[in-house]
Amino acid sequence: MKNFETQFNCTNIAANGDFSLPSLTRFCMNAQKSKLFHLVVYGCLGIACEVLFTATKTLVLNINSWSEFLDLRGQSYVWMFPIYGSAAWLIPLFYSKISKYPAIMRPIIFALGIWTVEFITGFILEKVLGACPWYYESNWSILGFVHLGYFPFWVLFGWILEKLHLVLNDE
Repeated sequence: MKNFETQFNCTNIAANGDFSLPSLTRFCMNAQKSKLFHLVVYGCLGIACEVLFTATKTLVLNINSWSEFLDLRGQSYVWMFPIYGSAAWLIPLFYSKISKYPAIMRPIIFALGIWTVEFITGFILEKVLGACPWYYESNWSILGFVHLGYFPFWVLFGWILEKLHLVLNDE
């Protein structure tokens, strides 16, 4: 398949003045094939899930008043966008190797991969910036970069990533 830029691009749409629904649909379908589009999708999904997770965690652990209950404030870090977005390259690289495993095992493998990425990127950010944005201060952490208690959530997120990978790649 030709790459996205030469197969169908915005310049062709603008030059031809073809803003019809079929033309824009072809553009969107071809855009799905680009790694940049995948990076944006994985990055946005990761940030959204992280904000939802941190808001829910705060709600469950720190509820002291009705106003705090209604606040539902979650957080993330700008650094997380490229980290989650890296799934656009990492998942296709490894999925062919793990796709033969039973469906129940693949999200667990994804979670182990997520821990690996979390540890490596946390270590790098600490060396470059002097601090890791998500440093965990817990007996359940590995050097502050990985929290073992979050494993079930990473398994669920791994399952979501696998489903998204299959949709984005028409598998």
